[in-house]
Amino acid sequence: MSLDSSRYRLWNGYQTLLSAWEATQRHWRDTVSQDFDRKFLVPLGPSVFAAMNAMDQLDQILSRVRQECGESS
Repeated sequence: MSLDSSRYRLWNGYQTLLSAWEATQRHWRDTVSQDFDRKFLVPLGPSVFAAMNAMDQLDQILSRVRQECGESS
């Protein structure tokens, strides 16, 4: 599995989660829901973006390594 496809799967999964959470919040609006959102979902966004950024950086490094080692991508 390439980094591009892994990055896409991560982003797609995150978007699917947010969409499902939005649908859930239409029916579940109490303090437990708010705590769940605050403790788990709000912190997840920056973590997903950090992981995607790290994947982009790793992809650049791997491309450079392939180029320097004479391999095609």
